[in-house]
Amino acid sequence: MNGFQGSRHIVAVFGAMQGTGVLIGPGLVLTCAHLGLDAVPRGALPDGPGKWIACHVVWQDTDLDAALLWCGQGRRLHETAGARSGAVATERPLPYCEIIGFPDVQRYDGDRLDLDQFTGTVLPVAGRFRQTLTFESDRPPARERRDGTSPLAGLSGAPVYVGAPVVGLVRDVPKGRGHRRVECVPVAALAANEGFRTWCADYSALSLQLLARPESSREERRDLRTLSGVAVTVNGRPL
Repeated sequence: MNGFQGSRHIVAVFGAMQGTGVLIGPGLVLTCAHLGLDAVPRGALPDGPGKWIACHVVWQDTDLDAALLWCGQGRRLHETAGARSGAVATERPLPYCEIIGFPDVQRYDGDRLDLDQFTGTVLPVAGRFRQTLTFESDRPPARERRDGTSPLAGLSGAPVYVGAPVVGLVRDVPKGRGHRRVECVPVAALAANEGFRTWCADYSALSLQLLARPESSREERRDLRTLSGVAVTVNGRPL
């Protein structure tokens, strides 16, 4: 298979609850802190042999709701290159985005995990005051369950792709939106965190690409240029 393959970076994560993560460097997995990672979390690639690999938390920020896991074992986790990182540098909606992860609704044969894929639009302005990146699905991805459980449980930590770069991590599916709205941790907020940048620098795992529509102004991109220790490009071109 040629071209971009977002699924090759996806990792199933088990802490106190099941979630999703994304490889951003060999053996380095980015996911959400609210999965309950104080115990020994485990991770596995979806197309691997099904073997769970013990990981440990090397960085987390509960306010940002993000964590980095180091998976010291597992050849497949170290042979797979990390996903590229991106930051949205426009207020204009960005269509043709996607989320790939392990939601509960996609389980089969009782309780076996499988990947699911959702397409939609990133809405840069929605949720800005709460430092939230908002993704809106093209269509309702699941129906409400009578027992009140979420069919999208397990999607926390899944990456939001705009093309090849990851611009956010799924954090929550707010009620009252028919499961179409997904609130995410923006990668731009992570890149502004010194602790996160330090760990990524140790593994050469952070090169930030600013994503903007052609008509976006330089002012929309300006704040992200000053990030220390981060290589920054705009739509793939160096600043």
